[in-house]
Amino acid sequence: MKNLTHAHAEDLAHIHSLIEAPWEVPWSCQSYAELLSQASVYGRGVFEAHSDSLVSFILYQAQETEVEILYLATLLSHRRQGIARNLLRFLQENYARIVLDVCEENAEALQFYDHLGFVKIAHREKYYKNTFHAFVLEWRR
Repeated sequence: MKNLTHAHAEDLAHIHSLIEAPWEVPWSCQSYAELLSQASVYGRGVFEAHSDSLVSFILYQAQETEVEILYLATLLSHRRQGIARNLLRFLQENYARIVLDVCEENAEALQFYDHLGFVKIAHREKYYKNTFHAFVLEWRR
C-alpha cells in the first residue's frame, strides 16, 4: 500500500473510467489532481508487484478522528482478494468514525460495507446523476 499524490491522478481516473455502473460519473484526471492537492484529502493505493500498475485505491478526507471516504475502487480483475478490505482497515485502525455515500442500487458495495460493520444512517434522494438514490453509511470504533 502506497500513499497517492497528484502524480497518480491519471491512474485513478483510468480505474474510475473502467467502472461501468449506471450511477457512476467518471472524474477527470484534473479532478483527482485537485482533490489530492488539498491538505485534508489523502489517497492510498495498491499496485501490482510485477507491473507497478494501480489496481485499487481509496480517497478520503480526514479531520482529526473522522474520515469521509470520497472514493474506493478496485479493478474487477482484482476484486474479492481482500485488497479493498485492507485499504478500509487502514482507516478503521486510524480513525474513530468513517462515513461515505453508496448508491442504493450498488448491492455489492452495500454488502461489503455491511460485512465490515457499517450501518445506514441516512438516505439521499436522487444523489447520483440526479436520478439514483444513496445511503449514507457510518462506521464507529
